Amino acid sequence: MNVHLAVPDLIWPDRDSRAAADPGRFAALETLLARGRRSSSAVGGFERWLLAAWQTTGPAPHALVADGGAPGDGWWLRADPCSLRLNRETVVPLDAAMFELPRTEADALAGHLNAHLADRGLAFHALQPERWYLRAESPLGRDAPPLAVARGKPVDVHPGAGGEEAHRHALANEIQMLLHDHPVNEARERRGDPPVNAVWLWGGGRLERTTARPFKRVRTADPLAAGLALGSGAAVLPLPESGERWLRAAGNEGVELVVLDALRTPAAYGDAATWAERLAALERDWFAPLAGALRQGRIGMVTLHAIGATGGFDIETTRQDLRYFWRRSRPLASYG
Repeated sequence: MNVHLAVPDLIWPDRDSRAAADPGRFAALETLLARGRRSSSAVGGFERWLLAAWQTTGPAPHALVADGGAPGDGWWLRADPCSLRLNRETVVPLDAAMFELPRTEADALAGHLNAHLADRGLAFHALQPERWYLRAESPLGRDAPPLAVARGKPVDVHPGAGGEEAHRHALANEIQMLLHDHPVNEARERRGDPPVNAVWLWGGGRLERTTARPFKRVRTADPLAAGLALGSGAAVLPLPESGERWLRAAGNEGVELVVLDALRTPAAYGDAATWAERLAALERDWFAPLAGALRQGRIGMVTLHAIGATGGFDIETTRQDLRYFWRRSRPLASYG
């Protein structure tokens, strides 16, 4: 059994504040990093890493499949509800990790957009309250960054783009105007909740049948990872609470991907304290049990993928590698 651990933002993303965000020492993680065989990866961003692994494009229709939709041959985008905080020259998008959006409110807002935009061939589908999809008649949103990448960071409100990108910005602005004074948002503001005053359009594409099958099983709560796995014929299973539970449930053969993405949200919003707490939980619940299982021969290899915004690295560690004591462990912060 070879288990792959996909860990976005394992390294604190802000190089300038990396020393301040030093989470301390983690024996199991540092051992896996030090003893294994390391290779660099030029693929930056978790969504791009997933698409590269399955050798395909167009994240929206793949995620749509995992959320129970039927993409057919249409052009689909993710249209994730968000709350924009406005400054003079920039806006900062907040995603649903920072607010609650009940199903009734999601349906009301998506229905409002459909009532105004359906005659232009646009159809919003709020398959999950925090995760919507947009069917469009023409290509749109191919190169836009995921909301998970853009959230918490200033976005230029005057991008100066042309063509398809200009169309996306114009549509996004129109949607903002439609949502601005909707009764749902008026009620949200009265009770002190952030208004859902925008949708983030990204991930455009048509469904491409995946020919690659890099993993036999995928354990994840991420819809893109699940959709890609389903398209390749891999089994999609829920993420266990810990590596020990995974060890009891896992089979003895094949290559399995486990997506550990708990660090993404605090890293995106610059919350170093929560990031460090969650990293400590990953050490306790996943890295330590798997390093122990590797040492005992219960699994054959642990492959750790540290995925950053502009690239990352992969570490393959076997039981034999753990014996190379002269490969000295060093702090996680030194891997930046």
